[in-house]
Amino acid sequence: MSYELERITVDDQEKILRDASYDQKRVNNLLARGGHFNNAFELTWAIDRERDCYLFTAPPLPMTATKRYYFYYEKHLYLLIIDSKITDEKFLSTGHFDEDVDGDVSPDLIEKIKEAYLVYGPSGKGQIYREPLDLLVIKKEEK
Repeated sequence: MSYELERITVDDQEKILRDASYDQKRVNNLLARGGHFNNAFELTWAIDRERDCYLFTAPPLPMTATKRYYFYYEKHLYLLIIDSKITDEKFLSTGHFDEDVDGDVSPDLIEKIKEAYLVYGPSGKGQIYREPLDLLVIKKEEK
């Protein structure tokens, strides 16, 4: 199966909160200020139901324009920052994990993120440019 771009329903919201339940900080982040899903009728995700992987926009941080995303894979909800811009008429996306990631980042994880982001796009409305997404680079945050 592959990723599909869908609206996040109430049932989907409950699934996301269950999936994040191992980390109370994640749950609190999703429930803060009335809840990330509260009145967000157009919030979408790229989901592969067969592989149980999905990507959606994370709640924004106050006073910043940084685009943050949650990616669920193998029972872990990763927090990512992906910056997208047009350079030399190409769409360049670079990203990093906004958290400590134990050990090396697996190539399979990176590939799943790329697949989901290709469907999701920078704002959850689908990808504007198809080919240059190969330029998506995901790495661990260097501190």
